[in-house]
Amino acid sequence: MTAPIRAPRWALHPFTAALVLLALVLLAGLRALTAAPGSDAAGLTVFIAAAVGGAAAGFTGSGDRRHTALLSGSARRGTPVIGWFAAGLVIGAVPLALGAALVGLLPQALLPSVVRAVLFGTAALAVLAREFGMLRFPLPHLRRPALPGGGLGERAALHLGIEMGTGVRAGSASALPHLALLAIVLVVPFPAAFAVAAGFAAGRVAAPMLCAAWPDDGVWLRVWTAAEPLLRPTLAVVCIGALGLVMLAA
Repeated sequence: MTAPIRAPRWALHPFTAALVLLALVLLAGLRALTAAPGSDAAGLTVFIAAAVGGAAAGFTGSGDRRHTALLSGSARRGTPVIGWFAAGLVIGAVPLALGAALVGLLPQALLPSVVRAVLFGTAALAVLAREFGMLRFPLPHLRRPALPGGGLGERAALHLGIEMGTGVRAGSASALPHLALLAIVLVVPFPAAFAVAAGFAAGRVAAPMLCAAWPDDGVWLRVWTAAEPLLRPTLAVVCIGALGLVMLAA
């Protein structure tokens, strides 16, 4: 069995991760204010903000209790499923980001930046209102077979990661992953799309990693449930702020 990581509980709290992402957005924003347009510093800011936006979108969808408990439980029994899950996320998210970036070549070439900013801003406001509980609208998703009981093997974890990386198995009631995909189409520069994908994969795998570090799944799930009313709006602000920074700094 894998022993829980010895760390202060506040360091393993999901809201701590959200605050770290928020701090990164603020630092990237300060860097953008001081960087000359077109400089290497400005380009680095775009990539950092894109990765943070993707991470916030991925992490907000990590509260799916079923897959988190299965992955962390299997990890405690010594099966390296989280690494395979992370690999699957990358395998799924990177081609999806590539496809969205290729689709985005047309609107980013033909539409004025103001029009694209208005379209993205409108969608971002709608998503923000949804994450704050002020607005409700359905999200597109595909129904998938139920996950197996009793734990996951390496191949199943890889397959689950691919499904969640591509959005085939959403595992989330949040609209932030959809907004991140729209941002790639409308406002994210082509190279930075892969930073969004990498950040998304990192954010999505964070929950089972943190869950496995707690003594048992029940404690983590109770912590997540208690934090979620504040966690989701915070991550929405982080995600939208980061993607908006990409739009302004690109």
